[in-house]
Amino acid sequence: MLDLFLQILDAARVTMARGDTLDLSGFYVVFTSNIAASEILTLQHSSFTTMERHVLAKAQ
Repeated sequence: MLDLFLQILDAARVTMARGDTLDLSGFYVVFTSNIAASEILTLQHSSFTTMERHVLAKAQ
């Protein structure tokens, strides 16, 4: 998985398993994560700062 991210970030292209190469230089690529998603659901009514602190603690 890390190889995939490095290809996208370094060369703006991805080589598929069949050998096809996709050029991503004309696209925006957005990476997302669901780190601490279950904790955030329990903190729905908390402040953004509190939620951010929980996510950052989980990411470390």
